[in-house]
Amino acid sequence: MDAVPDLIDEMTHNEHLSNQWLEITPGRLTGLKDFSTIIGMIINILYLCFARRKYHYVELDIDDWVLDSIQYLGYI
Repeated sequence: MDAVPDLIDEMTHNEHLSNQWLEITPGRLTGLKDFSTIIGMIINILYLCFARRKYHYVELDIDDWVLDSIQYLGYI
């Protein structure tokens, strides 16, 4: 019974979101979260696979295409 006010607030919030011009349903929100997780994994994999150390591990060396890819994926 203590959780009823929170449940009512969540239902009201979901109803408000479903009446917007850009309808954000719980299914779409889950899809957006999954999409952002995949983009984050791709960014991390690019960094881990293509980053190298040079000058006896003093500087980090990353190819320009990797940096550009990470930047564009960050914008997405």
